[in-house]
Amino acid sequence: MPTHPASNQVAATRMSCNVYKAAVEGKMDILQRMEHLDDELTPNKNTVLHIHIRGGMARKECVIAMVHKCPSLLQKTNNKDETPLHMAAREGLTEIVKALVDQVKALHADDADLESGIKLAVREMVGMTNEEGETALHEAVRYRRLNAVKLLIGEDPEFEYCSNNAGETPLYMAVKRGFDEFVDEILKTCRSPAHYEGPNGLTALHQAIICSDAEGEVGRNILEKMPDLATKTDDNGWTPLHYAAYFGKVSQAEALLIRDVTAAYIADKVGKTPLHIAASRNHVQIMEKLISYCPDCSEVVDKRGCNVLHLAVQTRGRKAMELILKNSWGSNLINDKDVDGNTPLHMFASSLSFVPTLMLSHPRVDKMAVNNKGLTAADILSSNTQAPLLKGLIRLVLKIYDPTPARPSVTNDHGDDHDRGAKDRVSEIKKASKTHLIVAALIATVAYAAGFTLPGGYKGEKGAHRGMAVLANKATFIAFYITDGMAMLLSTVAVVIHFFMTLHEDHEQLYRMFKLASYSTLFGMGAMLAAFAMAACAVLFNHSGAFLTLAALILSLNFSLFYLVYPLLAKQVVNIARRERQLAKKTSLR
Repeated sequence: MPTHPASNQVAATRMSCNVYKAAVEGKMDILQRMEHLDDELTPNKNTVLHIHIRGGMARKECVIAMVHKCPSLLQKTNNKDETPLHMAAREGLTEIVKALVDQVKALHADDADLESGIKLAVREMVGMTNEEGETALHEAVRYRRLNAVKLLIGEDPEFEYCSNNAGETPLYMAVKRGFDEFVDEILKTCRSPAHYEGPNGLTALHQAIICSDAEGEVGRNILEKMPDLATKTDDNGWTPLHYAAYFGKVSQAEALLIRDVTAAYIADKVGKTPLHIAASRNHVQIMEKLISYCPDCSEVVDKRGCNVLHLAVQTRGRKAMELILKNSWGSNLINDKDVDGNTPLHMFASSLSFVPTLMLSHPRVDKMAVNNKGLTAADILSSNTQAPLLKGLIRLVLKIYDPTPARPSVTNDHGDDHDRGAKDRVSEIKKASKTHLIVAALIATVAYAAGFTLPGGYKGEKGAHRGMAVLANKATFIAFYITDGMAMLLSTVAVVIHFFMTLHEDHEQLYRMFKLASYSTLFGMGAMLAAFAMAACAVLFNHSGAFLTLAALILSLNFSLFYLVYPLLAKQVVNIARRERQLAKKTSLR
């Protein structure tokens, strides 16, 4: 190979211009004059046969003539290890694919053992892989060339197509891409389990469950062809039934159970069965199917000793919890303990799931059960800061069954630190409340004054209407009085809430009251601006067009004010919430 004298780098191969054009256009009169046709290579090591095929306009007679001229072109690869067959399959040139295969057969027609020699030669070419580890069949599937797929798999039905570098077989690729017609065609000739393999231990059946629709005809066809795949696990220990449970595909789950009910008992690497997965995802129909085929699968626990009810409570699966607790097979699980000694009720107290009545009123539940730390559900509940109203209801019900007082803290033994953190949060909220109270009181004062200092004044002449508002019959005046009344009402509500905030010390209650007062003040401010707009229209305009113009202007200004003020208020509320969380975190770390 020639080298550059200065840099000692290997010179790139190149194909002469006239040869390249002849290869593209299939001009055999020029190519026939070449002595070593296989030496003509582009920088990417493409031969004249590669060049002729890759444009998608290849002619069968030209391909045959090139191979007759130089048979080694059939298996010559470029720098991506692609053969001409790869390119023909990718372009969907079925006639060219057939011509290439036929030429291989013709080259080995004189072998001693004619049939086996031809078969091995075809298998060798069909099985050649590129740098991605893909055969021509991989390329045909990837680019959705159905006729090429039919031709390739029809040439050697016994051939075991290997996985590419990504771990995907042609069948797996077809399933993953939803090419159902390709799957059906491959299944007709697929006779080796190797066809079903995929990456990370997945099989084509796993992928069919993941990608197919609710009916899952592709999955059923694969299952019919290879029933052993029903219990095949991936690298995480999941069977196809685990995936059906995860995605809630009922008909496919039933098909798997009909094929092999033992799949319901197979646990993954952390000990979870398909029933555990279905409960965690709140897929009640899958749970019902699993129980109908395997009633005792509910007894299986994971590696942490959690049963299906533990997991339903932990993930707040309301429907799953209801199904378990309303059936005899599930009610026996209600007092089971995990490795830490926690019953589902302990988990319920820590997560505050949403079916307290059903959980707490169940006749089998032991409300005084203790875990390995000697804590009851009431003890755990006392340290839970979530949903105070729901927590209060649950604590009340628990006290009926367990009158002993709950311990002051489960996770924090430093009572002083906890009290100090709560006081800091209360102080922060009350400080912000003082500023908001001034604004709310100012709006209430202005709205009150405007209610008696009416636009247009009062009627002074003697008679039945003396002392009445001059503009009382105008629609804009009525609108003014309504919006002014709303401003006064909302701001007064905010003032009252701020007043009662001085009587509370619970930071959660204060935070809720602060938010309500803040929004009342904001909407009161908007109502006051609307009242000003209506008063101006009532006094200044009689013509409806002018009124509408001014109203539109005032409303635009109103919306602009809301656009500016609302984010500031929301930001203040968010900042207070953030400071609460930070103080709570510091307190827990102490």
